[in-house]
Amino acid sequence: REGEGQPAHPPAQERPPARGAGQGDVDVAQPQPQQDEQRGGAGQDHGVLAEARGAAGGSPVTGAGVAAALELANAGAARTGLAPLLETGADVPPPEHLRERIDARFDALCAEGADAGGGPLSEDALKRALRRLRTEVFCAVMERDLAGEADVAEVTGAMTDLAETTIQRALAVVSAELEALYGEPRGPQGERLALGVVGMGKLGGRELNVSSDIDLIFVYEEDGETAGGQRSPIATQDFFTRLGKRLIGALAEVTADGYVF
Repeated sequence: REGEGQPAHPPAQERPPARGAGQGDVDVAQPQPQQDEQRGGAGQDHGVLAEARGAAGGSPVTGAGVAAALELANAGAARTGLAPLLETGADVPPPEHLRERIDARFDALCAEGADAGGGPLSEDALKRALRRLRTEVFCAVMERDLAGEADVAEVTGAMTDLAETTIQRALAVVSAELEALYGEPRGPQGERLALGVVGMGKLGGRELNVSSDIDLIFVYEEDGETAGGQRSPIATQDFFTRLGKRLIGALAEVTADGYVF
């Protein structure tokens, strides 16, 4: 592994969207341990993390299982308060309700990072919330997988729900930021335009696993320009190109909290 905390392979180059179609790829690397030296709970492991350390240290599990167990244990050691969340998260609801739990948890993380004055979520706070959500979902899925309680459909469903939530919610935040500056993107008749994000491959088929990358295509409807912002209007192609780049950065940039996809 080259460079602790860095993806196993870098994200593909960003390609700005043209009218009707454009593409940007975001690669997923193997989960990386957090770099924080502090351990939560005064060095005490809750049940989930204790089981993970046991699996990593002595159980006859496969190499992949050992790696997953170590990742789970390291994540819990680096983040105070994660273990109790995993104890709750390990009680996974039926598939039709899992997305609701992920959305609700993201709302809670955003509320923790929001401006006390009620202002919009900052880009740094968004990235932190996204990465903390990823850690929680990954670790909850790993715990169930190590315990033999999760089948393939549950793992791929959880990973896909995580990807869809993070893409949609990050897009909403960065879009609002750009609209505040440049105004709403509008078509020739003054109609509001939106950026469409199409998930390809395993994401499109709801078959993501923990080592999958995500391939995204960006599309929009019409040429036009923005209106109603603090700055001068810009062309819709320019607006959506900036939006796509910010979305990729929100997901793929490596911060102190890691990355998302």
